[in-house]
This record gives sequence, C-alpha cells and structure tokens, in this order.
Amino acid sequence: MDIQTIKSLNVAELREKLSELGLNTTGLKAGLQERLINHFGLQADVESVSDRSEYEDATVPEVSRSGSMFTLKDISDSLSSFSGSDSLSIRQWVDEFEENAEVVGWNNIQKFIYGKQLLKGAARQKTIAEMKDQIKIYEKTRPRNNNGNRIIPSDSGYATRDNRLNSQPKRNCFKCGKPGHMATDCPEKQTKCFKCNGLGHRSFECKDKNMVPKRERNDINIIAYNKEPFEPGMKFKKITFGDIDVYGLVDTGCVMCIIRCDVYEKLRHRVNFIEDKVCLRGVGAGIFYTQGYFETNILVDDIQLKDITFFVARGEDIRYPAILGNNLLRFVDLMVSEKEVRFIPKIYQVREVISNEYREEAANIGKQKEDGFITEFASLCMHFEEGETSVINLDHLKKNERNRLLTIIQNYQPKEVKNAPVSMKILVKDDIPVAQRPRRVSHQDQQIIDEQISEWLDKGIIKQSMSEYSSPVVLVPKKDGSKRLCCDYRKLNGKIIRDNFPMALIDDVVEKLQGANVFTTLDLKDGFFHVPVDSESTKYTAFVTHGGQYEFCYVPFGISNSPAVFCRFINVILEI
Repeated sequence: MDIQTIKSLNVAELREKLSELGLNTTGLKAGLQERLINHFGLQADVESVSDRSEYEDATVPEVSRSGSMFTLKDISDSLSSFSGSDSLSIRQWVDEFEENAEVVGWNNIQKFIYGKQLLKGAARQKTIAEMKDQIKIYEKTRPRNNNGNRIIPSDSGYATRDNRLNSQPKRNCFKCGKPGHMATDCPEKQTKCFKCNGLGHRSFECKDKNMVPKRERNDINIIAYNKEPFEPGMKFKKITFGDIDVYGLVDTGCVMCIIRCDVYEKLRHRVNFIEDKVCLRGVGAGIFYTQGYFETNILVDDIQLKDITFFVARGEDIRYPAILGNNLLRFVDLMVSEKEVRFIPKIYQVREVISNEYREEAANIGKQKEDGFITEFASLCMHFEEGETSVINLDHLKKNERNRLLTIIQNYQPKEVKNAPVSMKILVKDDIPVAQRPRRVSHQDQQIIDEQISEWLDKGIIKQSMSEYSSPVVLVPKKDGSKRLCCDYRKLNGKIIRDNFPMALIDDVVEKLQGANVFTTLDLKDGFFHVPVDSESTKYTAFVTHGGQYEFCYVPFGISNSPAVFCRFINVILEI
C-alpha cells in the first residue's frame, strides 16, 4: 500500500484498515492517514498529509522507513509528563524519553509527536509558531551581566549552596575579627568580653571596673521626651521644695510620687531618707527598683501639702525630674482640661482664693443692697461630712458681718414647730408576702451592719419586727470609701401600687431661675427619714439581717414610692 492509496481512503476505510493492523482507530482523518504511513514506513512530507497540520513551521528530519509498532499508549506507564514546574529538569526528562524511545524503536517523527503529547501546562505550546514567539520573549527578558552579554545558566539550572555563599558579602569572625571564616570555624577558639570588647575573657571575668555594660532604658509611662520643661500633650506642674523649684509630670496612672536621684541630692540635707527597694512596673512592662523614699512638704498651685512620700529612682529609669502620682488625690482634687491641670482643695476644705474680679463684683452688688448684711455668696460653699469639720470661707465679707454669720451658723439648732400631715401608706396588689433570707456577708461587713442598726434603733428610725414580710440588706460603697446600708426592696416594689404624685421637672426649675443673681442649694441629711410611715404599712418595710428582723418607722430608701411621698412632704412644708 502506497501513499496515494492511503490518501484515497475515507475515514471508515482508514479505521477498518487500522483495526486490522491492531493500531489505534481514534482521531481525525489526517491523524489516521499519518498513523498508516508511519506503520508502513513510507517516505512522505508531513506537510502533504493534510493542509490543516499544526506543525506548519516545523522542519521534518529524515524519517527512517522502518517504523515501530509500539505507540505512546503501550508504554505510557514508563514515561512521565513534563510541565516545567516540578522538580524534574528538562535534561533529565529528555534522557528518560530517549532511553524509552530507543527501546521500542521509535523513529524521529514518532519521538516528536509522542514527546509533544507528554508536555503539560506551561511547557506545552499549541503550534511551532507560538513556541518561537515564546522563545523571542525569553530572549528579550533574559538576564544580562555588566558587559551586556546574556548570562548562561548552569547545567542544573539551580544555584548551588557554594554559589550562594560566594555571592554573599564577606563577614569578619566574631571572635578574632579576621575575615574569611565564621566564629564557629575560628581556629583561635577565644571568647570576647561584652564590657571592654577585649579578647580572652568574658564580661563577668572583666577586670576593668570603669567599664559599665550598656543597658536599655526602662522608661515608665513615657511616650515622648525632649529637653523643654513643657511638652505638647504632657501636663507638668511646678513643685516647690522650700526654695527649690522642680517641674514634675502629672501622671494619674502612677500609684506613687517619684523623684529622680539628682533632684534628691539637692534635698538630702533637709529630708530623712529611708532605704527601701520597691519594684515598679511601667506601661511597657519595664521593671526597675527604687533606692528608697522620704517624706517632705511641698507647694503645688499655692496649696501646701504635708508629709508627701517621694520614692527616689535612678536617672536612667525616669527622664523627668519628678512624677506626681494619684496618691496626691487623697489630699487634693484634680481638674484636667485640654490646656492645663489644676490642683484644688478637697470639697470639705474649701480654700479657693477669690479673684479680684469676683471681689469687685461682690462689692458692687453689696452697695445695691439696703440691709447691708450678706451681699454675695459666690464663694460661700458649705458641705457637711459626718466626722469632718466644715471649713467656711468668708473672706469676702466684712469682719463684723463675718462674725455675725458665724454666730448664726454655730448656734443654729433645728426646732420642729409644726408637723406636716403627710405619711407614707403602702398598698399592694395581693396578700402574698415577700419573704427572703438574709444574704451572707463577711465579718467586717457584719460589724458595719450592726453599728448602723444600733444607731437607727437609738434614733427611733427602726424597731423590732414580727412581720411576715422580709427583704435582705446590702452594703453599697460610697465615694469616700465608706459603705451605706440599704434594703433590697425590688421584689416588694413589684407588688406596690405606684403613687402618682407629680414630681418637679428639672427643666421647669431651671426656667424659674432666669434672671437670678444668687443661687443656693440645700442638701437635707437623711431626707426620707423626716417622713413617717403609716402604722399599718410598717410591716411591708421589714428587713432581715444576720442579727434579727426590723421594720422602718420612717420612709426608707429603696421603696418605689419614697421619692413621690417626699416631694408631697416638701410641698406641704413650703405651703405651711
């Protein structure tokens, strides 16, 4: 069978002929013709087989007339594909392919066709023209050396460890300082001191006592620092130690006052220093130890503070001369604004200095008053705390007026002239009593409860109870650190019918103050205890403690109707 006979056969005849020869019968007509031509080893031009050949630009080598009967499918298990992205190099893949092709006796055309079928991914090109285009692109992007010549890759295509080491810059030995080798390969085998940088000994064996090892600074609560006494964002105050002025950082996050050791040296002759190491930790987890502490008097914002404890720290631990911590808030209050900070005395020790503007304004108002007595209350502040002595600033008044006002205040005794016909009556939705057990408290809290119960019994505010109602008590902490005894009436409040007495709105009260010059506020101590509880309603106010059961004779705190009843009581008093 010659080439012309093969080309004259149709697809069905070609597949029938291939089936008789035991060859693959799948594919297009051109492929079937080519398969028969290769089988019979006929010499033909590849381009004449089909006008639709995808190998138009390929140069066909000389084909041997004797072809192999083995196809790619017969030895597919012995061959591996090549994608260019795996660990198998192109040279290794070609050697493997050539060995298998030689065993089965493939000619050059079979090698070319089957080899192209084994190409996968980026390594596979559809046509020879596309492959040539890729080669041109590679030639343009191929790296070049300093002389402009293209760099020829090594046979393996990968850089070796020796090449990488040779390409790195030379480094000196850490031990001997000589180039050409690393510290692990140093023949001298000697150590280096971190203090003096000398060789032959270590830092703890160094005999040079003048050398100080380098340490990282452990700054506490420091974000930025410069040489100026005032910094943007930082709040500083002038601290006076007798005749020495120091600028200190106001830091409410610091639990104590700290002073730098060089500032302490100026004060050491006038204070009693006590050695005591205290471990401090900053916001950045830095730790340092204080050298000791001392107590002294300071002046801040014209306020004299006595026996303030300052801890002494090394200069390398804090950068600022001093730090004012939050322990000062026990003696003074702190007002912080965007521009400044200001220390003021505690509310129950008012010593605020009135400015000249307020003094002139008070004098002008005083001239307009006919009685000539108390003319201005701008700086009068009275705040009573149990166990504290109230300090009243009357410097704005004349001497005789000041003495008369103090006499009135000191000699004042409350006198109950009339009784307001108001008492609290409690109405409940059902007759099911609210009974709760007393809550467990510590021994210290039990003592506080006993003291408060004893005081209320002496004043007649409460009495012993046999009521079927019982609510537990709870201790609520106050701002000054003490605790207030309260009753938990939440379950009882769910049964009480609310008192709908109209209470005053703060907006209406503020509108009535329009145009006023003098404002006075009064705070009644234990205001609810002025209003009695109806005798038939006292059983509902019963509460239990670890020491017994009691009930209120006067309106207690915590009942839902207490504010409304108190407002009714105040209105009746003002009308009387």
